[in-house]
Amino acid sequence: MLGIDWLGQIEGNVDNGHKVLACPALAEKEWVIGKPIDELRTLAKRLADAKKITVSIVALLPRTETLGSELFLVPTKIIDSPDKRGSSQVKWSLVDTKEAAEMMRDVKYGPAPYFGIQVVESVPPTVAAKASLSKE
Repeated sequence: MLGIDWLGQIEGNVDNGHKVLACPALAEKEWVIGKPIDELRTLAKRLADAKKITVSIVALLPRTETLGSELFLVPTKIIDSPDKRGSSQVKWSLVDTKEAAEMMRDVKYGPAPYFGIQVVESVPPTVAAKASLSKE
């Protein structure tokens, strides 16, 4: 499935009130979207330990229902061919205004949707990961 079609499905789910969760992936500018919370916790924990930072699991919000103080998740590069696993390839950026989201979104296949985000859960790195950072 093309990235723009996949994004349209996500937008439809979010706009129809379905709770769609996401978290950053290990690769830069990639996000895991639409997986169950338990799977996202595992991925977030792996990223938190690898980067020694707290990682947020977020709910996607319709851009029309966001408040001015929220962040936006914006597809900044849509690749028209699926990856080896058949998944859509989309690169994402976080921005802090609707205006920035409008300007940064990839429009080569049409107006790509973007989403407000709301933190659902924060996953900190393990104590061992924090301790190894302080020893360096």
